Formats: sequence, structure tokens, C-alpha cells
Amino acid sequence: MSGQEMIFTGIRQDFPPMVTSGLDAGFGVDGANEQGMSPLWMASYLHRSEIMSLLIGRGADLEFKCQQMTPLMATAQEGHVAAARILIEAGANVNASSDDGLTPLMIAIRDGHTAIVEHLLTCRVDLEAKTKQGSDAMDVATQFEQPEIISMLKRAAGL
Repeated sequence: MSGQEMIFTGIRQDFPPMVTSGLDAGFGVDGANEQGMSPLWMASYLHRSEIMSLLIGRGADLEFKCQQMTPLMATAQEGHVAAARILIEAGANVNASSDDGLTPLMIAIRDGHTAIVEHLLTCRVDLEAKTKQGSDAMDVATQFEQPEIISMLKRAAGL
């Protein structure tokens, strides 16, 4: 089994020793698989906290994009609060945006992940960031009919 196979199999099976073996075999910590995912991106998407910490400790790129999304955006989409916290504590950009301007906050709002929204609101997110279509976080919450999140955004904005 190649280093790449060990890493991605270890992530899928949530088995950190296999990931470590793959890294020690020489596969780069940011080497992408055939779907374009870096190990950290995949571990974040699948909420593999221990593996995420391992990869971050080895210098994984917190802003690696796959499908226009950073690992933090992937955790926001999937609603993984613990994974988001790991990334944010490691220095992930809470205001990063996809090619169309979606931020982690907007993604969490769109998908109704209130716990992620609540956490991001404590992290100095830009409430006025706009998508290429001109929508901000409040617009996204309104469009996707998220009344609880609308209230959270109003409180955060001091309204």
C-alpha cells in the first residue's frame, strides 16, 4: 500500500496510526487524492478530530481548497462543531470565501447548522461579507428561512 493509500484509508477508517505510517512513508501532508481532497480536507469533512490534529501538527494547509471549499467550509457544511473549533484554534481563516463568495458562516447558515453559526459569531466573522450575487449572511438566512439564525445575526450585529 502506498503512503497516499495509507493516509486516505486511515482517514476513512478513523485510524490515526495508519495516517502516521503514510506520512512517514513520504506522502506529503497536503498531497491530494484523485478527488482533489487533501488529507486535512477529507479528515475535516468526515470529522476525524484526532487525525485533523495530527495533520495540523505536521503542517497541513488550513486553507487548501477542494470543490471551492476550505476544510473549515467543509466542516460548516457538515455541521461538525468540534472539527470547526480545531481548525479555528489552529488559525483557519473564518472569513475565507469560495469562488462565488460563500464564507463558512454563510454555508453554516444555508445548511441550518446553528451551533456552527453560534461558534463562528464568536470568532470575528465578517457579517458584511457578500457573495458574488451581493448576498450577505442575513440575506442567506432570510433566503433559507432560518428564523433562529436571523435572531442570532441581529444580536451579533447589535440590532
